[in-house]
Amino acid sequence: MPKGKKAKKKVKKTNRAGQGSYFRNHRSQFIIGGMVTFLVAVLAAAYIYIIRNYTVTTVYVEGSVHYTNEEIKIGRASCRERV
Repeated sequence: MPKGKKAKKKVKKTNRAGQGSYFRNHRSQFIIGGMVTFLVAVLAAAYIYIIRNYTVTTVYVEGSVHYTNEEIKIGRASCRERV
């Protein structure tokens, strides 16, 4: 050590009555909790955005407006045969 310089003592910082030690000891849990909260907020905002902006406003019917139950059953059967 050079002349004239004194070695500094390292002082261990202690909190009064454990203030802040809970956060320091559980920091990863707070980070994970914050990430989960943020993810839930983003998903909720996306859901609300989709519900409000993507709604069916008009429906166009081509062909006959009225179908009988028999015609519907035939239509479903013909769709299965194509696959």
